[in-house]
Amino acid sequence: MKTTTTTVRGLAIDVLVIETMHQTASGEVLWYVATILVQNRQTGVQRLVRRTRIPGS
Repeated sequence: MKTTTTTVRGLAIDVLVIETMHQTASGEVLWYVATILVQNRQTGVQRLVRRTRIPGS
């Protein structure tokens, strides 16, 4: 299982993209989940914006 976190910094908020994927030994994707969160920089509160199960979207 592999998890990748990408942070896009803004002036007032940060956008977090957390991608989790699990592959077989031959490289086939068993499952994939991407979660997009918006985080307030002052308070640290995170809000879920979107969750997808389609790779590359």
